[in-house]
Amino acid sequence: MQPRKGISSFSSNHMSIVLLVCADKQNILLGADLVETGDTRLGWSRIIESPGRPSEKSLAFKIPHHGSVTGHHDGVWKHLLCSKPSGFLSSFFNGSCVLPTKNDINRIVKFTDKVWITTNPYVKRRSVKRDNTVERTIRESTKSIRSISDLGQIRLRIDRRNENAFWKADLFGAALPLAELLI
Repeated sequence: MQPRKGISSFSSNHMSIVLLVCADKQNILLGADLVETGDTRLGWSRIIESPGRPSEKSLAFKIPHHGSVTGHHDGVWKHLLCSKPSGFLSSFFNGSCVLPTKNDINRIVKFTDKVWITTNPYVKRRSVKRDNTVERTIRESTKSIRSISDLGQIRLRIDRRNENAFWKADLFGAALPLAELLI
């Protein structure tokens, strides 16, 4: 019961804000980048165990932390989401770190077959050929440079007047169904 000295060192993902958007009965759970540590005082465990959490279940879910296992908690799928919700997520790639992994994809599609991703993180990016003078200027003036993949966008829509309606996904750019990454 002593006061804490200093500020706890939490990563930004530990302080990620999860939102439940309620629109009639077509709720959306926006999982941000909240991670799961197994500590009941933090992350998804804290939300699942919270007596004050809303009881509404969601039909759509922004899957947290790029689909990584570190953002997964079985209780979210059991207690916060309807059966087979529509899911969406963004990919992550930085050097050899690519998310979601093939194991992550397999885990997610077991919970729902209606899930989309903004871009395929496994597509090889073509390097851009530049003039030698331009390359030298880039090396001299930047710490590092990397190309950004084709970007995609997922738009979910639902007929709020129809209580039995499902979310419809419109895909733009590089967005695609997550299950296509299993092929």
